[in-house]
Amino acid sequence: MTRAPGNEFDPPMFSECVIGYRAWISDADGQLWPIGDKRRPWRPGVNEARCNLDNLDNPQSLRLQWSNHNGRVSLEQLPAHDAPIADCDCGLYSWRRPPGTWYDDPARFELPRVIGAIASWGALHVHDAGFRAQYACIVAVAHPAGTTSDVMSELQAIAGRYRVELASLSDLEHVAGLHGAPLRDDVRPPAPTADPITDRPPQPPQPAPDATSAELRTPRRVGFDGRPLPHAGFGFSGSGTAGA
Repeated sequence: MTRAPGNEFDPPMFSECVIGYRAWISDADGQLWPIGDKRRPWRPGVNEARCNLDNLDNPQSLRLQWSNHNGRVSLEQLPAHDAPIADCDCGLYSWRRPPGTWYDDPARFELPRVIGAIASWGALHVHDAGFRAQYACIVAVAHPAGTTSDVMSELQAIAGRYRVELASLSDLEHVAGLHGAPLRDDVRPPAPTADPITDRPPQPPQPAPDATSAELRTPRRVGFDGRPLPHAGFGFSGSGTAGA
């Protein structure tokens, strides 16, 4: 990577697609939906990221359009801005590598959950564990070891719908590597710069003006404005008894 004059970070350029790994939820038609968001399913071929978060935060700027997804017509918001951008959560998400839980606890990723690989390109925002992409396509669907024949048939139908290979989990990275390359380990987001205000060590609290050690035995007779306090003659004497 090189740095442009005046810039602290010059993003790298890639000559091929960047491979990532993710999970989806499948429906009865074999479509793959983002987990936790069923606004629109992933399509076979090219998928483009879009963002509606700004519109959700500001209903007055809501703009709508009709969309057709495999014969299903729906009214959707127009994108609020190009995706992804740094100051938003939008983009097509994926992990850098298959998560360890895919191998350690494969039962968590049985149908309707589906795991696989995607190839991403366009604008990318890189994070430590993964990245968000502007464009992506599914390149492989995977099955853990010990998958039953019935589940294999369903996964094969999903793979056929998306025109990709159904690979064993142990072969997933090899199959995905035929369509691009993973992010290098040294491609990381820029380290945050220290803030002299927020990053300084905590300071001990300062005593309140009316609670200094010199005044603990001496009742304050004037207020903060310099005027005598009401009933200034009443207070606690050094012996601890009330004075008259």
